[in-house]
Amino acid sequence: MKPRSSASYSSLLLLPLVFTSAQAAVLGFWNFEANPGVGPNYAPVGTPPTGVTVSPLTAGSGFADGNYGTNQGIAGVGGSRAYVFLASNVGTTAGGALTGAGAGTGPDTFTFTVTAGSGYALQFSQLSLYAWGNANFKAGTYSFFVQSSLTGSTILDSRTITAAEGVTAIGNTTNPTAGNNQYTLDLSAVPELANVTSDVTFTIGVYRSSDAAGNMRFDNFQIEGNIVPEPGGVLLGGLGIGATLMRRKRFPKA
Repeated sequence: MKPRSSASYSSLLLLPLVFTSAQAAVLGFWNFEANPGVGPNYAPVGTPPTGVTVSPLTAGSGFADGNYGTNQGIAGVGGSRAYVFLASNVGTTAGGALTGAGAGTGPDTFTFTVTAGSGYALQFSQLSLYAWGNANFKAGTYSFFVQSSLTGSTILDSRTITAAEGVTAIGNTTNPTAGNNQYTLDLSAVPELANVTSDVTFTIGVYRSSDAAGNMRFDNFQIEGNIVPEPGGVLLGGLGIGATLMRRKRFPKA
């Protein structure tokens, strides 16, 4: 039998590079349809894909105030609930959002944790959510930002909503739309969030300018990224294939 050419096994040694390319998937999704008015933990919706687990989404205690939170029948995205809080419940700085230095009694944040399964690595690409003010939102701004446990105090991306936008200020019975009220925070250029094999906690902080009025609503948090075989495991597998092919080349069958 003719021995295999060097091109045959050398091309297979490139398999790890092929394996690390994957289509972005929804890793976790949360809304506020379950446990209305109870919180502060909201279970993920649906079953995460193979290779990842996600925690409940936790709303910071700084948001809660009487009938606010998810007690009110506010029109949400694809359902009847959204997370609602008064302007007076959040602070006016990013630092205050994390420490609860505003009018609320705790942090003005949403948090959740994503964990890679055994033998897998995660490459995070983006975090999307819906955010909008009520019809009384006629002054000032609201801002929200994202941080991660792997990048510390660095703000990875942020957005600011102004009353002047108009489209973000809608009535209680009006459903928000993807074109006007959905925001995407980019995570794709953060090196610490590529090939993650441990758990990572994401924090979304919220704050307002001093003259913001009305209340704010959030809904449909979604984290996306790639799930790939763990780099070390793929490399070892590729080396094993290469070693087998080398032996076959050196000792071909008769």
